Amino acid sequence: TIQLFDSYSDGGGTVTASYTYLAGTVPATVTDDGTALDYDDDGDGFTDLEEGDAYDSGTTALCDDGSAYASSSDSLDASSTPADMDGDLTCDALDSDRDGDTYLNTGDDFPDDVNEWVDTDGEHILINTEIHRVKYKNIKNDARVNVMIWKKDDSFKFVEIRGHVVGEISGDEAEENINKLSHKYWNKPYPFEIQSERIVLKIKAEREFFFNLKDEDFN
Repeated sequence: TIQLFDSYSDGGGTVTASYTYLAGTVPATVTDDGTALDYDDDGDGFTDLEEGDAYDSGTTALCDDGSAYASSSDSLDASSTPADMDGDLTCDALDSDRDGDTYLNTGDDFPDDVNEWVDTDGEHILINTEIHRVKYKNIKNDARVNVMIWKKDDSFKFVEIRGHVVGEISGDEAEENINKLSHKYWNKPYPFEIQSERIVLKIKAEREFFFNLKDEDFN
C-alpha cells in the first residue's frame, strides 16, 4: 500500500508505504520497468522476510516465529544467519526436513539427526524402523539402499555400503531389536511409543568403499 500526501498543494509531500507477506506467494524479482529487487540485503542466502527487515522494525522474522526452532539474525550482517542444521538455506523453523536426510520431520524417527542406529546379524546390515515411516514406504518401492558408517571419534573415516533390502524381521523380534539398539546407543530401553509396527530391514551389501580406514581402526 502506497500513500502520497501533499498537504499544501505545492507539489511537495511525503510518501508512506507498507506491505503484507502472504504465505505461499512468490515475491517479484524485477519491477515493471526492469529494476532488480533485493530481498536479501546482506547476501547470506536468507531473505529479509526470513531474517526480519532491518528497515522495518514492525516486520516479524519468519524464522523467529516463536516455535521451538525459532532463531533470530541480522538481515544486514552476512555473518549472522538463522539456525539451519542441514545447511540448505532454509532455516530450521521453516524447514520440513531439518536434518536433510530426505525424510520429512513428521515421518522421521530422529528429525534432528541424520544418523541412524545400525545393527548386523553377521551377514546383513540391520536397520530398525516402523511401517508407517516414509523410509519403509520408499524401500517397498525401491529396495536399493546406501549406508554410510562413520568411526565414532573421526567422521573423516567411514565405510560406504551399497546394496539391497533382501528381507524383513517383524513382531516381537523387531521390538527386541529396537530395545537392544537403544541400550547400545543410549544405555536404556527404547523410550518412545511404537506408533504402528516395528520392522527390521535386512540389507545385503553388494559394494563397499573404505575411506581413510586402517586395520587398527577396526580394533
